[in-house]
Amino acid sequence: MNRQQHMLMKILQKIRVFDGLEIHEAQTLLSCGRMQQFERAEIVYNYGDPSEDMLVLIKGRMKVMSKEGNPLVDISPGASTGEMGLFTCM
Repeated sequence: MNRQQHMLMKILQKIRVFDGLEIHEAQTLLSCGRMQQFERAEIVYNYGDPSEDMLVLIKGRMKVMSKEGNPLVDISPGASTGEMGLFTCM
């Protein structure tokens, strides 16, 4: 396991969705994922988009906005969104 995978494994272990996974199970999930960087104010999802990907925020902040543009939730590092996207990987 390389340094990046080790860091991601530690983050996964702190997310409630993955609580209790065996190491080999967490490694399988990591193999489905990829690192992606977003620009400031970049739109990651649009209202009504299907949940195809699970995102785990490693660094920075992410805001969830209503379709009218009102802020709903702030997502902090270590938090996740789009958990249903996991099922598209399996």
